[in-house]
Amino acid sequence: MSRIITAQLKRATKAGSFLSVASSVASSYGISFPNALRRVLWAFNEGRFDPGEALVNGVLDPKLPLGEARKFVSKRELIKLQEEVNPRHWYYTTEDKGIFYRFCEEADIRVPTVHAILFRGRQSWAKDGTALLSTADIGKFLETQVPERVIIKPTRGVHGQSVWAINRNGDGSFSSSSGKNWRNGQELATAVLADAQFNAFVVQDRVTSHPVLRALTGSEALQSSRVVTYVDRHGEVHFIAASIRLISGAAIIDNIDWGRTGNFALQLHPDSGRPMDAMTFAHGGRVMCWIRPEDHPKLGPAIKDFQVPEWDAVRALLTRGARKFLPLRTLGWDVAITPEGPMVVEANFRWDPMMHPCMRSAVETIRKDYGSDSQGV
Repeated sequence: MSRIITAQLKRATKAGSFLSVASSVASSYGISFPNALRRVLWAFNEGRFDPGEALVNGVLDPKLPLGEARKFVSKRELIKLQEEVNPRHWYYTTEDKGIFYRFCEEADIRVPTVHAILFRGRQSWAKDGTALLSTADIGKFLETQVPERVIIKPTRGVHGQSVWAINRNGDGSFSSSSGKNWRNGQELATAVLADAQFNAFVVQDRVTSHPVLRALTGSEALQSSRVVTYVDRHGEVHFIAASIRLISGAAIIDNIDWGRTGNFALQLHPDSGRPMDAMTFAHGGRVMCWIRPEDHPKLGPAIKDFQVPEWDAVRALLTRGARKFLPLRTLGWDVAITPEGPMVVEANFRWDPMMHPCMRSAVETIRKDYGSDSQGV
């Protein structure tokens, strides 16, 4: 009897979720509730998207044709495939940025220079091997051994959370791009290591985007490309999807974070680095929306002829990087295209599903090559 009741409660909860999401879709996109509910049920039954995921990633936007939506994959389906082709024993090789950057440095994969790795309650490390034993040691290091502009970010951070863009001022004080100030390095170190979410951080060079990208959006902050690679059973590297995250407004980071930052993603041909003739994932108030790139106020019709700079160099860097990180077969790379050329900002073992028209065909290609039977449930 208890199993029957539990099953009934689960069905009731799922039905409530469908109705709640359909109500949000109807009010957010201005369509009727029955049409919204049909879209939610389609996303769940055919697209294998949980209702909440479908809402935040724009699959339920009625402006997105179902033919386009069918090219996407859900997070549940993708994670199952990623865990089959990527040995979980290597998870922290990419997901802990301290480990990742040290690996890249030893493998001669170009990354922003790492000056220190900081730990709360533990010995911290400077790039010359010096032990930093206290916040006083860290503070002195920040005052004397790092450039005037650095990024301090969590080793296991996600979606741009707790990222500190720091400037060292002429009087020895420090300030952040968000307007915070500290009188000296020790005050800054104390503030960073008191973070409520994370207890380990990397201190690294703060790099800037290529002038072509700065001119596109008017932002001085870094705007990176997400490129997904897969290494097949013969060792051939495939570029299966690509996009570039563009900053809208005064944001200091380019993360989309499900629309919370207001930034947007431009889908690219992974072979050429040119925009695809596809809808662009952008924030539309309370939900994610899809628009044509040429209709976005930051881009305009000229975007059709845009070329992401240094794309051949990006592909060469990631071809080498993908082979260096074997036995990890598929990675989602974030690449900074700087005035000095491309460099890797991070790589992701469980890269988020890209709302990209290549995704469905790419996933099927991986399944066929690897012999995977992961179809999602």
